[in-house]
Amino acid sequence: MPSPSNVVKDQLVDRVKAAVGADVAAHFPGGSHTRRFADNLLASFPAWQVDELKGQLAAGGGSELTPSENDKRRAHAPYSSAALAFNAFGRWLGDEPQLSVAGLAGFSDRLRVEGKAKILHGGGTANLDVLLTGPGLTVGVESKLTETLNEHDPFPWATAYKTPEMRELLDEQWAAVLDASISEVRQPKHLGLEQIIKHVLGLASQHSASTRRLVYVYWEPLNAEAVDVVVKHRSELAELRRRVAEASTALHAVSYAELLDEWAGLDGPGWLPDHVDRLRARYEFAI
Repeated sequence: MPSPSNVVKDQLVDRVKAAVGADVAAHFPGGSHTRRFADNLLASFPAWQVDELKGQLAAGGGSELTPSENDKRRAHAPYSSAALAFNAFGRWLGDEPQLSVAGLAGFSDRLRVEGKAKILHGGGTANLDVLLTGPGLTVGVESKLTETLNEHDPFPWATAYKTPEMRELLDEQWAAVLDASISEVRQPKHLGLEQIIKHVLGLASQHSASTRRLVYVYWEPLNAEAVDVVVKHRSELAELRRRVAEASTALHAVSYAELLDEWAGLDGPGWLPDHVDRLRARYEFAI
């Protein structure tokens, strides 16, 4: 029996192929990735947004548009979480003051996809799927699609993360989470905890003067309660939220279904209802 992750990937590939037509789909590298990035996007994007956002994506540190040996590009996969974030949030480019994410608003600066935040003390760079800023406010968005449906091996922390200087970037709650991960006292199987910690470190390193928020946006099937790995991910996420409930870099978590409900209730731009409908048509289904 196929894994839940593979079922979701197959569904999304089929939906994109249906959207672009058989002639275009016949030339997908490996049968799974679009040849053009634009073919992986919803049809509602104006060309200027695609050009600007694609430039941001290319400048990011995730190599989402770099071809592999078999000519596949990660952002060209219909099941790419970065492409999902691009499809969902990118349409807000130019309308940031009207955007609300998990109840957070007040954005005035240009939205960025694949926003980079360099971690101090040799910690490398955190690559946020979306970065939103306004007066005194910085919000990073981490997008998940099929990643939560798989189990992850324990993460080997580099020496730089084990230093007192690195720990001092965090408040007491997040420092305790980092310590527990380094010592392998807590190792979630479906929640990418280490990546979340790195995002918090990146935000603390580069936006220390701002109110900082990390929004974790995750995909679930319509029948989420009936899928064991989805229930496990929910449990791990709830545990983390309890542990950092009073942290200075607050963690907000919302499913994509909840996010679309939020957007459907906004008195937003005229394009928004159609955009929400297109996102639901592409990404909402049971497995």
